[in-house]
Amino acid sequence: MDEHDHVNRRRHFRLPYPPGGGPLFVTGGATLPVVELSERGMQFTHENHTLAPGERVAGKLRFEDGTEAPVDGVVVRTVWSRVAVRLLRGVLLGRMLAEQRRLLRHYPEFLKLADGAKA
Repeated sequence: MDEHDHVNRRRHFRLPYPPGGGPLFVTGGATLPVVELSERGMQFTHENHTLAPGERVAGKLRFEDGTEAPVDGVVVRTVWSRVAVRLLRGVLLGRMLAEQRRLLRHYPEFLKLADGAKA
C-alpha cells in the first residue's frame, strides 16, 4: 500500500469541485461557491463569515444546469474561509451522480488528481 492508497470510511461519497466548477449555495442574500458536496454534507467558502459550529444554515443549491435544491444543516467546522456543514436536508443520490458525470465530462483530470491518482 503506498501513500495514495486509503480506505474511505465515510457514509457518503464526497465530490470535490475544481475552482469555479461547483454549485452555488444561495442563502440570506449571499451566493457562495461550494467546494465539496455529498448527500449529507457540503463545504463552501465565505470570506467574511461569522458562522460558528452548531449554527443552523439553510438555503438552496443552484447547479450549473439551472436546477435548484433546498438544503439545510448545521455548521460542524470552519477553517479560514471554508465552512463545513452536516446537511439535515441534503442532496439526492441521483443529483450527486449527475454532478459526478458532469465533472468527468468537463474536468476529466480534476477528479483523478483529487483522488490522489498519479497523473
